[in-house]
Order: sequence, then C-alpha cells, then structure tokens
Amino acid sequence: MSAISFIAVMMIGVIGANIIKEFFPQISETFILIGVGLILSFLPEFQNFELEPEFFMMLIIAPLMFYEGSKTSLKKVRKNFRGIFFLSITLAVVTVLLVAVLTNNIMGSWIFPLAICFAAIVTPTDAVAVKSIISGKKMPEGVNEAVEFESLFNDATGLVLLSLGLSVLESGHFSIWEGLGRFIFVSIGGIIIGLVVGALLVRIRTAINLRATRPEATIIPISILTPFFIYLLAEHFGTSGVYVLQEVSDDVQEVLETTGGSPLPTHFFAHYNDEEKLVSTFDPKFEVQAPGTARLEDGTIIGGVRHQVGRDKDVLRFRALVEFPAVLPNYMIKEHQLHLACEFGHWISAAIDDNNFKS
Repeated sequence: MSAISFIAVMMIGVIGANIIKEFFPQISETFILIGVGLILSFLPEFQNFELEPEFFMMLIIAPLMFYEGSKTSLKKVRKNFRGIFFLSITLAVVTVLLVAVLTNNIMGSWIFPLAICFAAIVTPTDAVAVKSIISGKKMPEGVNEAVEFESLFNDATGLVLLSLGLSVLESGHFSIWEGLGRFIFVSIGGIIIGLVVGALLVRIRTAINLRATRPEATIIPISILTPFFIYLLAEHFGTSGVYVLQEVSDDVQEVLETTGGSPLPTHFFAHYNDEEKLVSTFDPKFEVQAPGTARLEDGTIIGGVRHQVGRDKDVLRFRALVEFPAVLPNYMIKEHQLHLACEFGHWISAAIDDNNFKS
C-alpha cells in the first residue's frame, strides 16, 4: 500500500469514527478510533504492512502534538510545574522500570535493555487521547489540567529512556550521565526551538495580516506547514549522525558513531583482520577484503564487518557488510545501509578525485 492510499484509508476511518460518535456519544472517541482501526486492519492491503516511523512521526504525531501544545497556557504550566515534573518525569520513569521488569520476567527471551525499550514506547500517554478520554467527565479540580499537561511533557522522558535502551543494546554498557545529558538536550533544546520559531512565525503572520490584500492565501498554508517545519527542524538538530575514528594501533580503530540513526552514539573498537565469531564468509568474486570485529573496551564482541572490493572489467565492485546483534530493530539496519552508502561513496569519490586509483 502506498503512502497516499494509507492516508486516504486513515481519513475514511476518521470520518467513519466521527459518524459513529454521533450515535454513541457516551463512548470516548479514542475507543471508537481504536475499534475502527482494528476493523481496518483486516483489509487485505494491511497484511504485512509496515509504516515507516519517520512517516508516522512527521505526518501524524507532529500535527497532533503541535495542535495541543499551541492551546496550552504558559501561565498554567508555570502554576502546575511541580505536579507536571513529578508526573511526566518521576512517575514516567518508575512506570517504565516496573513495566520493563514485568516484561523481562514474562518474556523470558527478552534481555532487560530490550524490555526497557518496549516500556519506554508504551508508557508515555498521548495528549490527544488523554483529552478525548477525560472530556466531559467530572474530575476533581485541577486534575484535568494536570493530566493533560503531563501527557504533553512525558514524551521527552520516554524518548530519553528509549534512547538509553537502544544505546545499551548496541554498546553493552549504561551511562547515567549520558542519559541526563540527553534529557537536558531534548527538553531544553525543544523549548528553545519552539520559542525562537514560534516568535518568528508570529511576526511573519502579523506582518502578512497588516500588509497583504489577501492574507488568508498565505496564512493558511503557513499554518498547515508550521508543525511539519518545526518537527523537521528539531529532528535535524537532535539526530545528527556524527562519527569519529581514531587509530589505536595498526589493526585497531577507536570508533564513536551514531549507528543506524540511533539517538545516542556507540563507542567501540574495530579490530581488523580479526574474524572471531563472524557469520559472513569471503566471496571469491571479490579480490580484497577487510574483515574485523567490533568490540567493547573490555573485549566483548558486539558485531563485525567484512568489506570486500573487486574489479569486473572496468567496473569497481564494492560490498559493505556489517554484522549487527540479532536484537537490533530492522529500521536501524536500513538506516545504517544509507550511512554506509554515503560514507564509502564519499571515500571512493575522494580517492578518484585525488588520483589514488591505479588502472
């Protein structure tokens, strides 16, 4: 199913849910949407269907969160800051740990970092869903606001815990300082980007309203594109794939890189010409290979490489092969394929430009 078809089916589902809501007003809109989604999942087009996380985050989550956030009163946030902090950070962390422990015990084959990743994904509540569920219900004074605010801010906590879990899966070690640094970066960085871009857009829209003859022709597209622009800008500053190589000896390189789009960098040592526990084998179609293992500082093997180069007449053939732990998510492997294509593509181009290739 194409992305356009997916969006069309989702819009039909939303329209159908809104019609059902009119006949059953006592049922929360969230539960109706879940029911409609469950029915749509039986369509043949959704069999073995995979939705890219980037597509979901940008086209679905970003507009919803922007819409809810834009209606939030900063004055009320300051007033309820202590409660928001406790619910969105302390309670979220405790809940993630409890869910992770239970998952780790129930799913015997799951290691604890993988259980942490699962708990971090399911624990943070969605602001739109929470508001839909409690809408129209009689709640104690202040509870509505506290719950809504908590659901807006706990995503940062969930993101940091997910990042830590993925980092431990890749590197095999845990750093509390790395986690705190990531949390500060996500929360403070997001606030700064929101304030700067928000102030800039307000000025632009005000100027258009004062000077344009038909301001709505420009204001409406700006309003539609604003959440996507802010999301992409924040994503750009929050997930840069920077890596560092430092030679330790002739056959060992110290590597610090963002593997496969991971939110946190991986630190390991590449031991070349070391084929211990490598699953891949040398392909005789190639002429030269560069095998090696990826090890932590204590020598633990977490993966490996087997890059191979050969010539076919006047064509250079290159195969970049990386072996990852079996628990690594598929989307990270796909992201790292792009990483390798860009990295080695640039190196080969640079070598050709410098006339380092001999015919």
